[in-house]
Amino acid sequence: MIMRLRQLLRDRRGNSVIELALFAPVIATFVVGMSDLARGLTRKFQIEQASYRALELITVGALQTDYSAFVRSAAAAAAGEPIANVTVTNWLECDGVKKANFSDVCTSSQQTARYVKVQIVSDFRPTFSYMADVMGGADGRVRLTSRSTLRVQ
Repeated sequence: MIMRLRQLLRDRRGNSVIELALFAPVIATFVVGMSDLARGLTRKFQIEQASYRALELITVGALQTDYSAFVRSAAAAAAGEPIANVTVTNWLECDGVKKANFSDVCTSSQQTARYVKVQIVSDFRPTFSYMADVMGGADGRVRLTSRSTLRVQ
């Protein structure tokens, strides 16, 4: 019996299987985490690109004060989000001071700057909830936000 035990201790044929059994869960967790991260980053890039496209609509058209609804619906369609998740805000600055009304006019001695900001919010649900727990999501979702601002004048 002791002789058989010594032979088993010297036998190295099963080492690879034991090493694989030890490291397979670590490798699987790493691969799943990387795929979730890649999916989340892809979604973030999609909503950023949608906000840039919405601002492009403003640059090719004439400057108006009533374009917000059109830009908002275009951004929502490009991002694949409901209109409620898209916000379009505009403001006027005279010498760096923000004014309440976009259509106001600055005095001739002041520098005029008009800005438009498109913000898109998207909820990303990872495959496993560990990522949302780490990032602060209570319901298993991670909130992604894209903000793009353009000076139009």
